[in-house]
Amino acid sequence: MSQDANAFMGDSRTSHGDLALAQVLASAPIILYTLDRQGIVTHSEGRGLHALGLAPGEVVGRNVFDLYGDLPEVAANLRRALAGEKFSTVAQVGDAYFEVSYAPLHDAAGKLAGTIGVATDITPRQLAEDALRRAHDELEQRVKSRTRELSLTNVELRREIAERQRAEDELKRERRAMERLLQSHERHRQLIAYEIHDGLVQGLTGALMHLEAGQQRLSPRQTQANPEFALTLRLLRDSIDEARRLISGLRPPILDEFGVIAGIEYLLRELPRDDLEIDFTHDIQFDRLAPLLESTLFRIFQEAINNICQHSQATKARIAIEQFGERVHIEIRDWGKGFDPATVTENRYGLQGIRERARLLRGSATVEGLPGQGTQLIIDLPLTYPLDAGSERGET
Repeated sequence: MSQDANAFMGDSRTSHGDLALAQVLASAPIILYTLDRQGIVTHSEGRGLHALGLAPGEVVGRNVFDLYGDLPEVAANLRRALAGEKFSTVAQVGDAYFEVSYAPLHDAAGKLAGTIGVATDITPRQLAEDALRRAHDELEQRVKSRTRELSLTNVELRREIAERQRAEDELKRERRAMERLLQSHERHRQLIAYEIHDGLVQGLTGALMHLEAGQQRLSPRQTQANPEFALTLRLLRDSIDEARRLISGLRPPILDEFGVIAGIEYLLRELPRDDLEIDFTHDIQFDRLAPLLESTLFRIFQEAINNICQHSQATKARIAIEQFGERVHIEIRDWGKGFDPATVTENRYGLQGIRERARLLRGSATVEGLPGQGTQLIIDLPLTYPLDAGSERGET
């Protein structure tokens, strides 16, 4: 052993410093070793040797490169230390990890005589750090994976939102188109009614007035002698009545002048069946509604009353209208033969038309009934309807 090494170990084995060092080496996971210039182990002790399966002094006299030369990183660090470099590093030997500090040893002349190494077994700490690192890496991977999943989910959500927006926009376009179509339909019916009134009815009325004036200039004998004259007068009067009935069916003037309640009362006065009694009650606060709302409501009542007259075989029915804030609730009930709504085919355009008109008004229409127990039509509608400017002006 070199002089520095001897000085390091001390000459007296009974000193307090040696005793304390011996106790540390015996209890702490430390290896204290020295090497000469050729890498021969000149001293080796400490409880940390147990991690390498060695006993104190067991490898003294052996070349360290024969022991650990097959570990490239360890061998490189040993060469640095034997060259006189002072440094610290972490080395792995088998399954054990050591934190190693190297310092050069010099002889009495100050020449490099070898190196001294202090290795601390840090295997538990290193294993914990490796486990923590693996957990961190795994967490990072999971975060990246979850981030990718969320990114894909966000892309899918944005796609669904865009599709829903397109569907809503398309539905709005369809609703606006239906509004314009319904408005145009009502407008055309109104124009036809005006044409019949201003053209056909006026012509028939003029002809009737001329014939009646001519009749007054004829003697009773002349009138009786020509029965065709009286028949012509009667046919003209019937034609005028029929034309006026057509006008009311297309667009009753009372609807434009007085609103939907007056329009319903007109429909009830013009029932085609004398044996049918319909009770009509209403509890409302509105006076007039938007033109399209009024005409659509009128068509719903017109279709419902026609269904009762033509299909129910009822002699008694009831219509009730109630307003609740900005909504109106309608019940149309008859005590006729009834039917099962689930069995109604799609070609029953009357009921389908009522449902579609209610849907267009952002409301609902449901039919309840059983065979032999009559039928009830329940309609719920908002009174505030988002019409565009063109619809409110009555443009087509």
